[in-house]
Amino acid sequence: MNITLSGGGFYIIKLTEFLLKQEKINKINIITSSRQASEKVLDISFKENINHFLKNNDNNIINFETIDNLDNPVYFQLVEKSDLVISLGSAWIFKKRHIDACKYLVNLHCTDLPRWRGGAPTSWRILSGINYGSVTLHKINESIDDGDIIYKKKFIFPETCNTPIEFDNYTHKVAVDFLYDFIKNFEIYKRKLIPMAQQNEFSSYFPRLSSEIHGCINWDWKPVDLVRFIKAFDDPYKGAFTKISSNNEKVFLKKAIILEGEINYHPFQSGIIFRKDHNGLYICANGGAILVSQITNNAGELINDRIALGTRLFSSLEDLEKSKSKSITYNSKGKV
Repeated sequence: MNITLSGGGFYIIKLTEFLLKQEKINKINIITSSRQASEKVLDISFKENINHFLKNNDNNIINFETIDNLDNPVYFQLVEKSDLVISLGSAWIFKKRHIDACKYLVNLHCTDLPRWRGGAPTSWRILSGINYGSVTLHKINESIDDGDIIYKKKFIFPETCNTPIEFDNYTHKVAVDFLYDFIKNFEIYKRKLIPMAQQNEFSSYFPRLSSEIHGCINWDWKPVDLVRFIKAFDDPYKGAFTKISSNNEKVFLKKAIILEGEINYHPFQSGIIFRKDHNGLYICANGGAILVSQITNNAGELINDRIALGTRLFSSLEDLEKSKSKSITYNSKGKV
């Protein structure tokens, strides 16, 4: 069996490890973009991870290619000889000619399609207070995340999941286990799994996010909204950001919880740090208060002890407007 993995990131690394142990696999083609080749996965770049596999496998089973356009002849040469092509975070939009070249082309999308199409699904779900996830395998068509669904598995996140990286790590486990099973039993699944059209009347689409642009805290929000927002930009991201009134320094907040039973603070008090202890900084919010355990500066240094009581955290109108007005897009070479 010949298989092509298209895209980059964690899933391709884990699948490559798995495929190298499977006797029925004759060829593993990995197609990535220049942007994804340089992105860090498991502490080193994606390209370095793949080079490690190439160095430690002498049977020429892996073919690794970096391209920035699916019209590159290399793409067609590889997929036309593949029994299965799996897109895992591919940087490209597939056109009909790219789809028709494949015998069996599917995409992994870890959301409850047709809900949560687009980018940054974990952060958007945290903002919405959603505590369940999904692993969806679907056919690829010329629209984004719109192809017929082959398989979907819903699951509830454990209460220990609070940050994007914790939600993603749990999702990775569910998705990897399914992908292993799908590949092992591909011929059976190919016959048994009947593609089902997505119900577009239930669809939703959300854009990509950048914590440095979109992570600006609005101190007019109520405590529950502030905590969800700070969580949505927690690890592996830099944090939700705001400024310190005393010196206009930009700071980043992580590890926030709602303080139950606190005073019903007035909106004018929002952002004022009214207490500090070993747990963190206690901050007034609109109608309550929150506790933030970590505040760092732009260099990533923890500065809890440097912030005086009575200091107000605030966000400029310019930063707030930019967070809502500026969009971010990526192509195969990087941020556009």
